Amino acid sequence: MDNRKTVKSLALLKVMLDRNENLKSYMDLFIPMVIELMKKRKIKNFGRNEISNVIQCFYNEYGLKIPYHPMVTIINRMIQEDYLKTTSVRQHEPIQFTPNYDKIDQTEYDISSKKFDAEFDTVVQEYVKFANKKHSIRLTEDQAYDHIILVLKDHDLDIAFMNQEGTSILPSQEDGSNLSKNLFYDFVRTLFEEKSQNLELVNEIVFGYIIASALLFTEIKPVKTIKRKTTYYLDTGILFGLLGINSNYEQEVFSDFIYLLQEKGGVVKIFEHTYQEFINIIDSCVEWIDNPNYDPNKASRALLFFKSEGYHRSDIELFIKQLPEKIKSFGIEIEDIPDPNINTNFQMDEEEFQRKLIDLYRENNPNFDEEEKEGTINYDVKSVSAVFKQRGGKVARNIEECKFLFVTTNSTLAFASKLHENNYPLHDTFYIPTTVTDVFLGTILWLSSPNYLNLEDFSKKHLISHCYAALNPTKQQFTLFLNEVNKLKQDGSLTEDDITYLETSPEARRLLQEKTLGDAMKITSKTPIEILQEIQSEADRKAKEKFTPIQTELEKRNKELIEELRQNKEEIDKKEKQYIELSNKLKEEVKKEVNTFSIILIVFFIIIFVFLQIIDENLITININNNIKIAIKWISLFISIVGIVFNINIKQCKNKKVNEIVAKKLLKKYNITSKNNKGY
Repeated sequence: MDNRKTVKSLALLKVMLDRNENLKSYMDLFIPMVIELMKKRKIKNFGRNEISNVIQCFYNEYGLKIPYHPMVTIINRMIQEDYLKTTSVRQHEPIQFTPNYDKIDQTEYDISSKKFDAEFDTVVQEYVKFANKKHSIRLTEDQAYDHIILVLKDHDLDIAFMNQEGTSILPSQEDGSNLSKNLFYDFVRTLFEEKSQNLELVNEIVFGYIIASALLFTEIKPVKTIKRKTTYYLDTGILFGLLGINSNYEQEVFSDFIYLLQEKGGVVKIFEHTYQEFINIIDSCVEWIDNPNYDPNKASRALLFFKSEGYHRSDIELFIKQLPEKIKSFGIEIEDIPDPNINTNFQMDEEEFQRKLIDLYRENNPNFDEEEKEGTINYDVKSVSAVFKQRGGKVARNIEECKFLFVTTNSTLAFASKLHENNYPLHDTFYIPTTVTDVFLGTILWLSSPNYLNLEDFSKKHLISHCYAALNPTKQQFTLFLNEVNKLKQDGSLTEDDITYLETSPEARRLLQEKTLGDAMKITSKTPIEILQEIQSEADRKAKEKFTPIQTELEKRNKELIEELRQNKEEIDKKEKQYIELSNKLKEEVKKEVNTFSIILIVFFIIIFVFLQIIDENLITININNNIKIAIKWISLFISIVGIVFNINIKQCKNKKVNEIVAKKLLKKYNITSKNNKGY
């Protein structure tokens, strides 16, 4: 099977949902696809015994495996809409279905999604480049589409919606390796962290898969609330997520989930033994968090979290003290298990269920340690059995009929519960098992909601959460990694800080999974060093990214200052030039003024001298005292000498007062402040 067909068909379902605002049933989305199939195959008629042929043709055309009963439901809805007519020539003969091409030809159905096809082809090409650039893995586009199907099949829905025969709506895959799945998970996570729009396109596929999977649950109808109150019991996995002992993002996912349950009229509880199991795990963290003998190889998920977040004994003790109030704030009640003496007729065979659960764990994980998981398994069996008993043997075929449900993050536990219940009477059709995953329950509830946009958000959040969870190294991987760290510790290749970081840092675990993609065999003696180097490179890159804007701003400011200085220099040079020109002009004008003044004084002295000479010549005729005559002659002689000397020096006159008087006059004329022009 060409998985490209499957992926494009899933995308098509989402496109058609967007085009049908008043959808009565999700089954109606498949009617245009069946109509188009009949037109292509030129089907004239078929009987009930030929429905399997229609299913096969549908699979060949669209890459989706529609089970028998959902296909019958689709056919019945086509009859109601007059797209199919039923005929029977003779009594007791099988009914024949005949396409009503008169109506089909008049009805316009656009089942193409060319725009999306082109966009998603681009995403696939980007994924191929990503695999080669980051992980040196060469992929064809066909392999890329195979990886998408693998990731979808790895989703809880594929198990939860699987029918009685174990049939999935998706085609089977030969390559089921963790490496292939984790490669695409790493790609999706990168899209998320880079806030790429391509993530929305990937979510379109996931959303289409949700719709396609829901086919196995044939009676999902939009309802605002569930009239009958359902009691939901949570497992420890949901408590961990809800209380943030994984990541803040996962806490947001589970907070939304609890709100959804309560919004639909549900009552949310945990069993007392579930609460005690959780407390025991946290208490163990108190004992080991500051213990010098702390061994990350033996640490629980909670202890690794507290260690990575820098918690100390007092911090965890405070966390435990606040725990009852935190649980209460979410509207969650704590309840004892039912009295074992009540409803004994509906007691689950716990031993058989436990054996089935352990078998599935071993099947899914060859390294499964039964002894290590014994306590958890006992708690899970106890919880499932308690809810099974409360149901009193009643079979719920939809959420509205459910009174009690055990909700878990463990898809293997949910699947084991379903397989076990298949052996009980009246469990021969689709039903809601005692135990369901949070993804399955959230999907069913959102599908019953009038606003499917909430389901889009729900599916995206779970997709991201699933990616981060899948990209956490397994215990086997982490053990092998720590062994290599210890070897490097012994030969002195690592510092104590390096060792502490590699043992406790979530970043180190993330890079371990990125480098190995879930393949423990890729872990070598070089892996710890490579992780440290990559962490340092990443730190340098972030520091550079942080510094670059500052550097850019400084460079910009420096350029502005240089330009400002250049402009100032040009202005100064211009002013200086003007100053020099003006100075020279002033000097010339002062020189002219002084020369003019000199000439006036010379003329004045000449006039005075001549006048005194005339007086001197006439003194003989004037009867005046002889002393006066002598004084007049001496004055005349003195003025003559002064005039001669002054006439010689007047042109080089440096008299400060004269310069100041003349300069002030000129400066005032040119509107220049004298303080800037000292020296005139």
